Amino acid sequence: MFDYDKYYKESTVDNNGDPTRFSRIANLCKGSVLDIGCCFALLSDYYFGSYTGVDFSVEALKKANQVRRHDAQFIVRDCSDLSNFDFSEYDTIVITEFLEHFENDEKILDPIFKNAKPGTRIIITCPNGPRVPDPSHLRELTIPELRKRFAPYGKVKFYNWPGARRQIMMTCDLGEKNDDLLSLVMVVKDEEKGIEPAILSCIDFIDNIVIAVDSRSSDKTLEIAKLYADTLKTFE
Repeated sequence: MFDYDKYYKESTVDNNGDPTRFSRIANLCKGSVLDIGCCFALLSDYYFGSYTGVDFSVEALKKANQVRRHDAQFIVRDCSDLSNFDFSEYDTIVITEFLEHFENDEKILDPIFKNAKPGTRIIITCPNGPRVPDPSHLRELTIPELRKRFAPYGKVKFYNWPGARRQIMMTCDLGEKNDDLLSLVMVVKDEEKGIEPAILSCIDFIDNIVIAVDSRSSDKTLEIAKLYADTLKTFE
């Protein structure tokens, strides 16, 4: 089992502090922000509105309280079960690099879906499939899986950003309807070099991805397609 207490004690407060990722997340935030599994609360250095960070680690939040802005708020809580948490005062709920650490997210996400107010924005970032190997990760997530999980509860959108090949970035605006207006449909063979840039070039404004892969492809086309296709077919 991964030793989180040791990790927090030995890590610096700016560990994993990718400025590009945090800047993009901050730009997606609105109103009062709840940062779940905030670790050292790096987001509070990029988002200057109302900020509350939640983490189970007293050590992590002690360090965060020493170095982050004075008006940032912190709550010590086990984030693996958010039942009975009051989400009503928050406009944005941030869950970054967190879900991959749990085999089951029902006690994390279902209370949010049930109790957060309509219009609340959920921001998710996580590794793109196997692209960020880490001993603390208990599962791999893909765009199709996330769309299927979140779409029943609000409008889902994925984003192309400089780190998109390694890390997924998405939002879900609770209570808003998914348009399902525009699908990306691809028929491909031996497109290992081109398929992913093509998908990412338009992922911000498409609602569905359908990919048909020639079974005679000899490269990683099918492997990459599995990371993105809501509907994946093979043909000969």
